[in-house]
Amino acid sequence: MTSAITTYTSYDAVRAVLGIDETDIPDAVIALDMYAQALERTFRLTVPTAHEIGGDGNLISRFEDLAAKVEADEPTATDEETFYYGQIKLFATQLVARELLPGLSASLKRSESDGKASATRFSSEATFRDIAARVIDSCAGTRFVIMNAVLPSGVTIPQMLAAISPETDIAQEAVRDELA
Repeated sequence: MTSAITTYTSYDAVRAVLGIDETDIPDAVIALDMYAQALERTFRLTVPTAHEIGGDGNLISRFEDLAAKVEADEPTATDEETFYYGQIKLFATQLVARELLPGLSASLKRSESDGKASATRFSSEATFRDIAARVIDSCAGTRFVIMNAVLPSGVTIPQMLAAISPETDIAQEAVRDELA
């Protein structure tokens, strides 16, 4: 992927999914190449099986085709194409947030005080695990929407699920195990 994460999402959107701000994770951290590579890996391995929302191949080419229609000075995208363009952007946001989870628990300050007032970000580790689980589940749900949207007639959900990259599912389980 020759483009940065910001082709697909914004740093603020990633932080919003996690419920944090720029002081917790600055732009420079989200911009690290490892997060762009993780996004590229997943986008390259997510290969919808039909051509109904534009493009051939993986989500990178699909996104580029949809972006050309949606972002044009005079948009030519259908409502469905606009919807799936947004879903791919949402998926990218959730993927980057998911990739940030393992280091986030250790790096976030649990409470802050200036001597006069104090604030607690997460009331417990369980609260953080709940947020992490929601990010992981939302990411999987958006991926399902994207994959389901492009099923040609006659393809069943089990066939579609078999096409989903096991690497992504293993990565999700590894993050859940680490946070448990």
